[in-house]
Amino acid sequence: MKPLRVAHLVNEIIPAGKETGIVKLIRHQDQRHFSSIIIASEGVHPLHFEKIEDIPIYTLNKRPGNDWSLPGKIARICRDERIDIIHSHAWGTLLEGYLAVKIAACKCWVHTEHGTLKDQRIHRIAQSILWRRVDALSAVSMSVKVRMSEISGINRERINVIYNGVDTAMFYPSQALRAEFREKFGFKESDLIIGSVGRFLPIKNHQMLVRAAAEVIRAGKKIELVLVSLGPLQEQLQKLAEKLNIVEHLHFLGLQKNINLIMNGFDIFVLPSLSEGCSNVIQEAMMCARPVVATRVGGNPELVREGETGRLVESNHPAQLAAALLELISNEKQRNLLGENGRKTALEKYTVEKMVSDYQQFYINAYQKNHAG
Repeated sequence: MKPLRVAHLVNEIIPAGKETGIVKLIRHQDQRHFSSIIIASEGVHPLHFEKIEDIPIYTLNKRPGNDWSLPGKIARICRDERIDIIHSHAWGTLLEGYLAVKIAACKCWVHTEHGTLKDQRIHRIAQSILWRRVDALSAVSMSVKVRMSEISGINRERINVIYNGVDTAMFYPSQALRAEFREKFGFKESDLIIGSVGRFLPIKNHQMLVRAAAEVIRAGKKIELVLVSLGPLQEQLQKLAEKLNIVEHLHFLGLQKNINLIMNGFDIFVLPSLSEGCSNVIQEAMMCARPVVATRVGGNPELVREGETGRLVESNHPAQLAAALLELISNEKQRNLLGENGRKTALEKYTVEKMVSDYQQFYINAYQKNHAG
């Protein structure tokens, strides 16, 4: 049997979880049975610094607003590349995927939702109609699956859950990397570092973490708060730290390529998001044996087991986050135990090998079902 040809549809290739996951999937797929391309309607973001020259990527230079030329362009590429399966990702490629499948007469269409879902009435109607037309649906967490069913009325049994996966060769605990991080960025070995990785956007809610850090410092604890990424709210976060008199304890490291180094440099990893699907950075922190404190939203409670692999706090509740941090700061033994349990769980459930295996079976099932019908 010739390899199944898969085309992944995305808006753009950016340094974010969904896009990183697609790249990992393509890199680790069984090349004997699968061959993939990416079609990006808006191209490759200039800040995406991972080498992706080994992956065929088509960019469509989408015009602002609704660009009705996209489905035809996608269909032509899929015909030329002899694509067997079109895999659309999230709302941004759902309609384009449907129309391209029809124009190209593609054999199979699958769709994955990765996190926050569109909830306005017109979006609910469109999702309900289009999700019913795909050959197979998947979600990156059980919480996303449940929400998809609630929005559309689709039976939950139709929606597969495939969790993101971490490359164990790239994420692992290392005392040497901890020391390297502290030397590189000017921290002392004795500094207790609370860190977070994620774009500075409203949905990531870094303000909650800054406010919680201020409470921890007011309680007399010596900490350093490290934020890794870029985003439009960085200046706002800086001003908030100044207002709370903790600016000397807040450190912006910008975009970093070696997140394994970053994770190993942290003593505690925090994700204060307002919404998440299946957080790659939580999984990476767990694989690096970092204790995780996360908000009880989306797929986070599926990854972080309260009191076993980390701590869960209510969304947008700085005082509760501060209390959880104070407990962990005062208990190194507990931090180590949570980190060890987290790594064990990640190795059991969240490896890239498991993710790839699940997606490959997802493709095979959808393709065979489509042809049998």
